[in-house]
Formats: sequence, structure tokens, C-alpha cells
Amino acid sequence: MNGFDPFCIAHHQVSMENFSSIGSEVFDITCSQAVLEHVGDPERALDNLYLATRPGGMGVHVIDFRDHRNFAAPLEFLLLDEQGFAAALERKDPYWFGNPLRIGAWLQLWRNAGFRAIEHVFDVPTVDETYLREFLPRLRRCPSRYRNIPEEDLQPLGAQFVVRR
Repeated sequence: MNGFDPFCIAHHQVSMENFSSIGSEVFDITCSQAVLEHVGDPERALDNLYLATRPGGMGVHVIDFRDHRNFAAPLEFLLLDEQGFAAALERKDPYWFGNPLRIGAWLQLWRNAGFRAIEHVFDVPTVDETYLREFLPRLRRCPSRYRNIPEEDLQPLGAQFVVRR
């Protein structure tokens, strides 16, 4: 890593799901930029991130909630049922278009992993109101597990999470 002192900044090329291979309580600070929406097992990734963070350590992680296939239609993947989502994954590299978790689910995952003092700041625009009005009836009619999600969980298109162990 050019320009970085290896005694101050560590670089590990490993998937978040396999982060536990790095060891326990290794990092004072962790950060990621639009990475966590691409992990296949977000619960495992956050559990491993918690274990790798020293007590009192913190993380700053930006998560993009949009369907990456078409940013103009950022909620379309929420219409897919489990079989439809699995089929979409088989057609492309896994999670290339992001996972469909919304703000409420991410907040719960951070808490479940053990992080405390969880703050979040919406750092990207919210969904276009015209698109949302057209999308909501389709979502409410579909067999997706997201069909009853609260409208306020659909509005943010991303967030920055600041967490502390």
C-alpha cells in the first residue's frame, strides 16, 4: 500500500463474511464505502466486524440501499420473492445489484451484532416521490417479504452508520 505506514493502517483483502480470519479485537476503526450492501450474509459480516473491532473501537460504514441495476428505479428488487431474487442472483455475479435490506433491518443487524451508540445519517437522496407513488401499489400486491414494509423505510436510498463497540 503506497503512502501508508503499515504500522498505522492495516490492509486486509478478505470478504466481510470471512473477516473473523483476521482475528479478534484487531481494529480501532473500521470503515467501508458502499460495500455492505453487496455481502451475501449481512448478519455474519456484522458479527465478524464486531469481533474484529477492539472494545471502544468505532466504525463508519456507508450503505447504498438502491437496486444497482437501475438507479432511476431504486426499489425494484423489493418486488422479487425469494425464488425471484435467487434467480436474479444466478444470472449475475452474486449481489452485484445489492441486497434489499432497508434502514430498519440494518439498524437491527448492527444492534444484534453488539454495536452500541449507533448513529445514522442519510447521505444520499431519498426516493423520488413520483416513483414511490407508482411503486407502492405494486409492492403491496406482490408476494415479496417486503410488501408490508413501512413507507418510511423505503424513502432513504442510503445511509452512513457510525457505530461503536
